[in-house]
Amino acid sequence: MIEALRQSAIIQSTESSNRIEGVVAPHDRIKELVAGRTKPQNRSEQEIAGYRDVLTTIHTRHQHIPLSSNVVLQLHRDLYKFVPGQGGRWKAGDNTITEKRADGSEVVRFTPVAAHRTSQAMDDLHARFNAAWQAGDVDRLLLIGAYVLDFLCIHPFTDGNGRMARLLTLLLLYKAGYEVGRYISLETMVEQHKDGYHDALYSSSQGWHEGKHSLTPWWQFLLGVNLLAAYQEFEQRVGSHTARRGAKRQLIVDAVDRLPKHFRYADLEGDRRIAAYFHWIAPEAGAIVYVRYDHPINSTALVTRLREEKGVLVVPGDHFGMDGYLRVGFGSETAHLQEGLSRIHDLLASL
Repeated sequence: MIEALRQSAIIQSTESSNRIEGVVAPHDRIKELVAGRTKPQNRSEQEIAGYRDVLTTIHTRHQHIPLSSNVVLQLHRDLYKFVPGQGGRWKAGDNTITEKRADGSEVVRFTPVAAHRTSQAMDDLHARFNAAWQAGDVDRLLLIGAYVLDFLCIHPFTDGNGRMARLLTLLLLYKAGYEVGRYISLETMVEQHKDGYHDALYSSSQGWHEGKHSLTPWWQFLLGVNLLAAYQEFEQRVGSHTARRGAKRQLIVDAVDRLPKHFRYADLEGDRRIAAYFHWIAPEAGAIVYVRYDHPINSTALVTRLREEKGVLVVPGDHFGMDGYLRVGFGSETAHLQEGLSRIHDLLASL
């Protein structure tokens, strides 16, 4: 069973991480490429084969891979090893992160570090990260999230930044002792919650250049939606064969509980309109709460309607075996949270 999970995770990770970026190939071709039984025949397959090789390197040699600017460049070079001249260099020109709207127009969501500052920014990032990692004063899960967010905000490459971020996440989780990515595809988890991924990235990147951003939305997604869900799926698939079942999952829950918060729980209790629809138990700590609602609608279906009709992003309880609940983060500014709760109220009132 374990070996089957490992093989499946490699294929799913390679397929999902590339598909998120619009790099696609037939599933059977991807299986052949991952197994090394065929050679890439076009640009998409070249990038897929490169991702396979970097993924394999991380799975097999993570203990011997230090984190530095040179290593990141080498991994990017290998990501594009089948695409001549594309990999292993910092971006030569400035780039932007844009969103394509339904009407075909594009809007700039974030402007990364300028090209001429990229090399120094990456060196500074690795110096700060490695110093904090060695000092051990900050939970390493939180450090990993902070590193990946900074990497994405620097956006050091012309292409491949998203895939590199996911590969580096896997590498750092390995180094921190979290090996679930060997058996459950973290990239597939991201793809399944792609809207939440982009929303969390957008929320946490606002004010980044000025050092006024909040890491909480990004941490909540990375740990609560992505990593925690991966361990839950692993436990469900392996069950009694897993040693110390649930130990790693509890470490993740504890890390989420320690996230900083800017919202007082009393603010939620004070909103009597919301009280008409929800019941809750005040948490002792943390920036996440599960709220139960009294409407006969599946939580995933409700979350989908909230996202599409009200522009509100919360997590359905059934992802954690708690249908009939919503998972709400309250680490953002109070006004932002209250607006979201008001929109939830409006939808529930219409059901």
